[in-house]
Amino acid sequence: MISDRLYELAFKYKNSKLWKKLSDSDVFAVKLSDGETGYCCVMGMGGDYTALALYLGAEGWNSYRIMAETEQEPEFLEMHEIFQSQDCLHCSFEGREELLPEDADAVRDYARRNGIALRGRNAYPNFTRFRPGYLPWDLSDEAEADRMAQALEAALEVARRIEEMETRRNEAPVRLLLRASMKELGFNGIQEGGSIPLLEAKRGKYRWSLTQLPPPPPAAEYARPRLANEILLERIRRGQKTGTWECAVTRMPFPVQIDDNSAPCLPVIVLMAEKESGFALPPSSVGRYPEDADKLLDDIASSMVKQGSFPKAMAPRDRRTAAFFEEFCSQTGISLAEGEDTPTLDYIQEDMMRHLSRKATMGQLFDDDDDDDNDDDGEMAHMLRALLTAGPDKLKELPAPLLRNLSNMLDTGILPSSLERDLKKTLRDLKQ
Repeated sequence: MISDRLYELAFKYKNSKLWKKLSDSDVFAVKLSDGETGYCCVMGMGGDYTALALYLGAEGWNSYRIMAETEQEPEFLEMHEIFQSQDCLHCSFEGREELLPEDADAVRDYARRNGIALRGRNAYPNFTRFRPGYLPWDLSDEAEADRMAQALEAALEVARRIEEMETRRNEAPVRLLLRASMKELGFNGIQEGGSIPLLEAKRGKYRWSLTQLPPPPPAAEYARPRLANEILLERIRRGQKTGTWECAVTRMPFPVQIDDNSAPCLPVIVLMAEKESGFALPPSSVGRYPEDADKLLDDIASSMVKQGSFPKAMAPRDRRTAAFFEEFCSQTGISLAEGEDTPTLDYIQEDMMRHLSRKATMGQLFDDDDDDDNDDDGEMAHMLRALLTAGPDKLKELPAPLLRNLSNMLDTGILPSSLERDLKKTLRDLKQ
């Protein structure tokens, strides 16, 4: 439940129109009452999205830095992951239709009680918590609401000081005056090792000073899980290893709800495909990553043993994937072929994303559709149908590991039901 205090500050901030004077690179800091330093970013000068974001501490600031330093247009999943890495609180202004009905009702109730007209685009304040790996969600507690309120109060102080300086020096051209006022207050843009304004509330007043931006963090530390299950380890060490598996650790854009009391998480999935055959292996996923990296690796190892299929080499798509499999490859004697392209995996992932976008669910890679002529079936489904149409003699020519993979896909729910029936019958006929 959002307090009247937070709504009051949000409407005052909206009336200040601070985003017409500060851009999203004119960042300022606020010393919060709990001792943490927050970094405030004013958004709205571009006209698309009006908000005040509060990035919490050095880790929060680093998530802003990642977003700000993204120069080239990344691919969809990469851009999604950058966006979902944000660690901040938002007070944004939305249209009524973009809020949940109960949130819109709460805003209307406050506005009615306080004589505020909700007119124009984006008239409704909305408060959101962004956490890495989770869907943007409601503020979780009073502490977060209080931090957001302190950020709004500091932003109002910035607006007041700029307006005060403009009034005092109203003989100068407006644009020159604004830039001069901002520089005098310490707004010099974002520069590595540079300083920004710091506001600290003291006995009802603000003390202004400068503070240095946090230094860039060291190189990213990726999860490097080890397989602890000695039985699985021994089975994989002794197993016959063939071929190269392309692999990728990817965060998916479709949320899953782990429990009713927290924000839905954005699961991490490990995709693997045999480079030579182009056959995709069953994916493994976890909701919380990197916290559950060990469980994810255990699931992958269990799947390998179940299929009786082990790679001679693994070709990771990126550094995060290479780090994930580094210890595992060392433990099992599998080569880690870094630096290789992953065209097979890229193709399979593109196909999977298209279908997941339509289904908007996890754990179902293909439509559950009985129509064999449905053009919306995935490319992998079409390939399997073509293989079945070619007859059992073609299936007999497949390597044994691939036949085991086909068998393991049955009863998983990832194939269209009609295709699963045909595959099951064909594999049964081969055994006779």
